[in-house]
Amino acid sequence: MALFHSLSIRMQSLLEYVLSKRGKKLIKLHNFTYYAASKDGPKTRWRCSTHASCGCNAALYTFHDEIVGQKGVHSHPSITNKQFTKID
Repeated sequence: MALFHSLSIRMQSLLEYVLSKRGKKLIKLHNFTYYAASKDGPKTRWRCSTHASCGCNAALYTFHDEIVGQKGVHSHPSITNKQFTKID
């Protein structure tokens, strides 16, 4: 449990909330973006933003805005040249 907790803290420090070009809230982590696919109270499942266009199945899970899980591997390169508006 301590290993997962320290991994979660490191990931949390790299996580940014940004806006999509349509004004939707996204998570940006390691130059990949995720959209909120489903929400159940304080739990949210975030899917890779390229899920529809590229079929990428990578996902993040948050509880009270903290990462508690990660699933899958991205099937595409990360985004390095795209500008996002950061949300505080």
